[in-house]
Amino acid sequence: MKRIDATFAALDELRVDALALCLTEGCHPLRGMAGLVDWRLCGRLSRMMVKGSVTGRDGETALTPSTIPAIRRVFVFGFGPEAGMVDRANQRFEQVARVLDDAKVESVALELPHPGEPLWGRAEKVLGAALSDRLLGAFSPEDRWAPPAAS
Repeated sequence: MKRIDATFAALDELRVDALALCLTEGCHPLRGMAGLVDWRLCGRLSRMMVKGSVTGRDGETALTPSTIPAIRRVFVFGFGPEAGMVDRANQRFEQVARVLDDAKVESVALELPHPGEPLWGRAEKVLGAALSDRLLGAFSPEDRWAPPAAS
């Protein structure tokens, strides 16, 4: 699985049908690629979190259209609390693959939930097998872009 840096440049160069953001509970404010995408969507993901329609809870799935020119749709997947994440990662990645397959996603990039590094191999195994050449790469949440502080 190709590793993609969480930068505005990488986001602008991305050409995918879908972006899959895997979030943990209590992950607000959004950081990493989720923060960049939220910034480009003018805070839509943050508003969804404030309203409670996206929480990061285990098993949650949400879909929103994208106004980012090269990304058609944004899927959000809840991976629950960070504690115990590694134990349930395969089940969550299987859910991600099933939802993306059911949605007939043609190409996708993924942001792993925090902590990403221990989950990299599991994501590669489960999603690589299920999505094959449709999975273009992944962002690590360790690339912790944060929005600028308000002045």
